Amino acid sequence: TYTIDKDSSPYFYGYDFVEESDLGLKIGGSQYLDQMVETIGTSTVKWDTLRLMGFINRNDVTAGDVSVHNALEYIPYDTYKSHSDWFYREGNFLVGYTVNQLCYTAHGDDNEYAALVAEVASVLKAELVTNPTKNYVIFSQMDQNVWCDCSACTAMYNTYGANAAVVVQFTNDVAAKIDEWMASAEGSEYARDYRIAY
Repeated sequence: TYTIDKDSSPYFYGYDFVEESDLGLKIGGSQYLDQMVETIGTSTVKWDTLRLMGFINRNDVTAGDVSVHNALEYIPYDTYKSHSDWFYREGNFLVGYTVNQLCYTAHGDDNEYAALVAEVASVLKAELVTNPTKNYVIFSQMDQNVWCDCSACTAMYNTYGANAAVVVQFTNDVAAKIDEWMASAEGSEYARDYRIAY
């Protein structure tokens, strides 16, 4: 055990440091980890160490055409704009609207919420079918500093104290649909342990 004085610059020669996070699995941002192990030249050793820390390689992951912040890639506004409750729109009718995020509660409309869950589950099932050797699917909020502020999303925030609560609840409902599919005759061929990262 080390106690580090924040005003000093400690050096620990000959020690390996392993991060212990409360997150079971994580992926390095901006492909940094993948580039690191590729350029160091001892990829096998480095990935063994990184896996001990809970990191997964991008080759283990399916995430559409981008790696993270991809919800609107899977559910693009132009394709689904008839389901306006699925989206958080900033602006007004004078200046126009910008769609920056999904509304993960479908503005509190139960029917629209069920339809959004079903559609995202369908899209992610297609990813799992197309990529049968990958066990991680990334479906995450857009990289925008905005969240839907409809009454349903606000209620979730007030209950749990974090905007991420709507994404966690939504993703759990999507996972339940995928589990149901994997237990069926249609999906049993693709049944496996998988994780949805959000």
